[in-house]
Parts: sequence; structure tokens; C-alpha cells
Amino acid sequence: MASPPSKTVPLTVRCHCEKVSLNVEIPQERFPLESSICHCRSCRHATGQIFTTFANIPTDIPSELLQDDHNNLTTYRSSSTLLRLFCKSCGASIANFDSAYQDEWGLATGCIKFAGDPLGHEGRLNRIQIWLDDVRSDGGAAVWINAGTSVGMDRHWRGRGSGTVSDSDVQDILTGDSSAQESEQAREAPSLGRNNTLDGRCHCGTISFTVSQPDEQHNHGTGKFEASLDACTSCRLVTGFEITSWATVPQDLIKTTASSFNAYLADRSKLNHYKSSQDVSRYFCTKCGATIFYQNHGLATIDIAIGILDPSSNEQARAEDWLLWQKYPKAISYPEDAVDRKLVQGLADGLRLHMGELKG
Repeated sequence: MASPPSKTVPLTVRCHCEKVSLNVEIPQERFPLESSICHCRSCRHATGQIFTTFANIPTDIPSELLQDDHNNLTTYRSSSTLLRLFCKSCGASIANFDSAYQDEWGLATGCIKFAGDPLGHEGRLNRIQIWLDDVRSDGGAAVWINAGTSVGMDRHWRGRGSGTVSDSDVQDILTGDSSAQESEQAREAPSLGRNNTLDGRCHCGTISFTVSQPDEQHNHGTGKFEASLDACTSCRLVTGFEITSWATVPQDLIKTTASSFNAYLADRSKLNHYKSSQDVSRYFCTKCGATIFYQNHGLATIDIAIGILDPSSNEQARAEDWLLWQKYPKAISYPEDAVDRKLVQGLADGLRLHMGELKG
């Protein structure tokens, strides 16, 4: 007697412009899906985010993603084994294919919607953190995610099969933050030892620019640029990721090879442009798809995607010599839009603990 067919859970994948749209059926017994929060340098520069969020999909790759002539997708090979797909219209990361894993592929979780599930991603994803080896200097966002602990969310130095990162390992990374008060003072003090310029570049190198130091009185006398995270629906669907990260910088401090910054923004051989609302323009690399800029029309500042910034050490991600991360609640914009409220609450608690606003 034949066994009854396995029940499946339908999910939709859709970017902001909706030019990429597909449906996937996943066997119910495969939930929660293995999912990764990646801190690697490659993901940061190929997406513009301080960390990325992917779900491993244990099904055949949909035919829509395999078409060589797909009109709405661009492919980019970021390594010998990893192929990335992004929407050529709005720039959203859609999927990853890693030849090292033949029985699964990855979907960017910001574009996923589970049909008829009011809880969004909660309970659907079994998340781990990977590639903390690439943020050994400052811990990146791993010091915030999951309230900065490994309870209920394993952390790994490299891929899934590599050694685990304990809470004491993270504390070792943060050596020097001997008290919340000292950490807060260091966080807000102007950094006199940094380089004169901060480099920004995407993974493929098509986008490259430098940011000059602001005046020492900039941003309430900190001499640093304001930085924060964002969980809004628009940013999530335009990038493909649940959490985005931005640094607000005066446009006249950004130096490029173009005759002016506006001319640089207008160069469609390097930057694709997408208008997500009447007053907001977004820019991403034409070749690798990295999110680069968020521009609110009429302002003298522009937001730079933090993942493309190159601090003084390759193993830094937070760039705190240059950036002043905002305190909660400004630290995370639009938490009410989150598709995983538990993830965002863990981030908020981790930020507050790291900045001395909560006691561990």
C-alpha cells in the first residue's frame, strides 16, 4: 500500500518591485528550516548588509531560477562555488546556489512569506550564526544578535560544520570593554587614531569611493557618522534581508572618480537606480547587486550600506572608529514591521546590553 503523500507548506518569494515572484512547496517535516545568519566578509560586500539571513531550501531549484534568459534576474559568482541571484530592477537578493551543498539551496529570508501564517518567520527557521572568523576584531553584529548569547542559537567560526563560538569567546573579542561605562565613553569619543578616509567598495569592485572625516563637532561632538539598523518592509523587500544597516553621511564628504557625486549616482554602467517611493531613491551595483546608497530626496546627506565599508581591519564590521551606533529605540527603525519579532527583540536587547542600557 502506497504511503500517503507528504504534506507541504507553501511559501512565496517576492521582491519589492514584484518582477521576481515564485512559489515553493516545502515538505512539512523539514520545518523548522535550517537557516544561517552570516557575518562573512564576502556576504557583507556582495549585499551591503552587516549580516545576511538565508534559509536553506531542501527541494529542487525552481525552474524559474534556472533559466539562462531570465529577464528579471542577474547572476553573480562571488566564489568558485557560490552563485548569487538578485533582481535587476530593485536589487533584492533572491537566492544562493552553493555547489558544496548539492541537496539544498538558499533563499534570502527578507523576500519569503509563509502562506497564511500570521507569525511570519517565527518558529519556521532554525537559525545559526556563521563566519564569526571574519569579525574577530569587533564581533560585528554577533555581539547583539540573540541578546549576545548562544542560548538557542549556535554560533560557528566558519561554516556550519566548523567549531562553535562560545559566549566567553565573544567576550574575549570584546576585551577592553571592561565596564559598560568605559564602553559607552569609548563609543562616543572621537577617534583620533583612525585613517583620514574610510573606503567603501562592493564585492566585484565596480563601486569604489572614499569618505572623508567629518568635523570633530559633527553629530553632537562625536566626530562620527550616525549608524543604525532597519527592519522596515520597504528595506526588507528591496534588499532581500530582514535587517538592513545604514550610515548617514554628508554627500560632500564622499569622494569618487566622477566629476561630481550626482554624476556618480547617474552612472548606470556602475549603479542601478530604483525609486522605492516618491521621495526615496536606492542604488545598487549593476554587477554584484550590492546595496550601496539610500537617498531621501532633498537632504544633504545620504545613507551608505554599512556592509560595503572597509574599516582599518578586515575583521571589523561595526566600523566604530567612524560610526556612532544609535541607542535604543533609534538603533532599530520600524521594529513593528519585522517578520520575526523574536529576532528583532533579541537584537534590541543585545544592543542595549552592549551599550550599558541593560544589565546582563
